[in-house]
Amino acid sequence: MYKNTILPLLAALLFLWSCGNEVEQTGLEVIKVDVKNAEEVFLSDIASDVKYIPLETTDDNLIGFIREVEHSNDFVFISDYNSLYQFSLDGSFVRKISRKGEGPGEFLAVNSFTIDEQKGHIYLLAGLNGKLLCYDFEGKFLSEVKLPVLGTLNVINGQLVLLQTAYSLPSNKEGMRNNITYKITLSDNLKLGDSTIVSKVLVKAGTGAAMPAGMSFISAVNNNEYVYYPSPYEETFVRDTLYQIKEGRLIPDVKMDFGINDKTSSGFLLLNILRTNEYLISTYSLRRNSRLTLIHLPTLNSYTVEGGFQDDFFGTGEAKLVPWNSSKDEFYFIKDAYDLEGVIDEVNVDGNPYIFIASLKE
Repeated sequence: MYKNTILPLLAALLFLWSCGNEVEQTGLEVIKVDVKNAEEVFLSDIASDVKYIPLETTDDNLIGFIREVEHSNDFVFISDYNSLYQFSLDGSFVRKISRKGEGPGEFLAVNSFTIDEQKGHIYLLAGLNGKLLCYDFEGKFLSEVKLPVLGTLNVINGQLVLLQTAYSLPSNKEGMRNNITYKITLSDNLKLGDSTIVSKVLVKAGTGAAMPAGMSFISAVNNNEYVYYPSPYEETFVRDTLYQIKEGRLIPDVKMDFGINDKTSSGFLLLNILRTNEYLISTYSLRRNSRLTLIHLPTLNSYTVEGGFQDDFFGTGEAKLVPWNSSKDEFYFIKDAYDLEGVIDEVNVDGNPYIFIASLKE
């Protein structure tokens, strides 16, 4: 499957890129960001309401480090390295999918997952097994295909897509190789389909780097699709543009000017740029300090914080926001139960985390 499918696809992608896959920058909106002056910003400054979901704890569902969170109108789905957990929206435990092994419907680890609410399907990428699995919302195993790659899964406008980087591909420069990240669609029977290159980086031979598991790079907002993929390589310049994907083409949507001329000497690493209906949110590190910038697009009001926003709704400390419902400008943050002792009544300090959902102001 790998040799017969992936390699010809990558060869075709290299050909398409060399034939002029350039992007027109004319008219690109540029937003300046002051990364060096982080401030304390309270959650009430940007949010109108915050609610929480206490994830039920049982003898069989203690969650490890949370990698990804997805939700439908009825359920919340959470993955750690070993398992996938399903809860109702009030936090009641529904089921765990954790079938260890290498047989049909089994996996050794969860690299990425996503859901398709319309189909009622859960898609799980198991890199150690080299396959993509499909279950329904009842936890029933439906199908699987061999797919020996790592990447992140998303369902965008009803279409299952995989964002994946292929490393050390041929280049026309001696001692250099191409690392190419592309978005590839998958059919209902999980077959590879059309692809769009989202990033191409020329690196020294043998150079490789991977982004942290569980990070999101694609935004879906009101049937529009946006992508940003970072470059953790030794480039001096900052890749700082969010693109819209339209009809298989990358169209620059907005550029965030962080004022960094040399990211290596500045100790700057941009991790992602995500878009919601009225907001841009970007996470990055500056000299190993985690920072977050939130921009309200209609007014261009900008908030840069170190670590996260201060939760003055419940007093839980720093709130590291992640998009929950992009079309509604809802964001979530996670708090371990032991951090909520004395904050939330009747909390089980040895139990599962709480998910807090913030509705941002218009």
